[in-house]
Amino acid sequence: RHEVDVQPGDANDLRSFECKLSADSAKGTSMSAQQTVAVTGEDKGIRFGQRVVDALLTAIELREPALAAHARHVADLAVQIGRDLLYRDVDLGTLRTAALLHDVGKIALPECIVRKAGPLNRQEQTAMRLHPELGYEIARRTPALAGAAEAIVAHHEYFDGTGYPRGLQKHDIPLDSRIIAVADAFDVITHKRPYKRASTALDAVVEITSCAGTQFDPDVVESLIRTTPVAGLSDRGQHALCA
Repeated sequence: RHEVDVQPGDANDLRSFECKLSADSAKGTSMSAQQTVAVTGEDKGIRFGQRVVDALLTAIELREPALAAHARHVADLAVQIGRDLLYRDVDLGTLRTAALLHDVGKIALPECIVRKAGPLNRQEQTAMRLHPELGYEIARRTPALAGAAEAIVAHHEYFDGTGYPRGLQKHDIPLDSRIIAVADAFDVITHKRPYKRASTALDAVVEITSCAGTQFDPDVVESLIRTTPVAGLSDRGQHALCA
C-alpha cells in the first residue's frame, strides 16, 4: 500500500501519482500475462514433443517389439549415468529423447534385416550401419526432436575414432552419444537376442571396461560402474576396473 502526504493544492499531483500507480499496475499485469503465455507455450511444446516421441516408439514397437523395450532400457540407464555426471534437468530430457530414439532409423530399413533371427551378412550389415544417419534425418526434420539429432547420429562413434558414420573421436563425439553408446552396449550384453544368450551384469561391466578408451569414453564407463549395482563386483574390483 502506498501512502502519500497530500497538502492543499496538491490535487493535480495526486492525480498524476494515481495515474502512475495505475500505469505501473497495468504494466505488471501485462508482464505477468506474458510470462504465463510463455510458460504455457513451453509446456505445450514439451507435451507435443513427448507425443512425437511416443508416436515414434509405437512405430518402432510395431516393427520390432524387442527394439522398443531395448530403447526404454537404454534411456533409463542413460539418464542414470547423466545424473551421475551432473546433467541439468533440461539436458536430461534431451538425453532421454535421444536414447529412446537412438535406433529410430531402423524403421526405415527392410523388415527382413531388422527382424532377422541371426547374425547379419556383410550386405545386411552395410544396410544396418545406415540407421544412425536415417535416425538423424528423422529427428532433424522434426522440430520437437531436432535437439537430439546429433546425439542420435553419433551413438556408434568410437572413442578412438574407428566408429561410424563420421569417424569422430574423443570429445568431438557429443557426450550424449558417448553415454548412449555405453548404455546401449550394457543392455545388448545383458539381454537375450536370437543369436546370443544374455550375459550377467558383471560380464557386461567387464566387457565394456575392456573397451574403455577404444570404443567407449573411460569417464562414462566409470560412471556406469558407480551407478549400476553389479553382483560380484567388490569395491576392490571396481577400483581395478576403473584403473
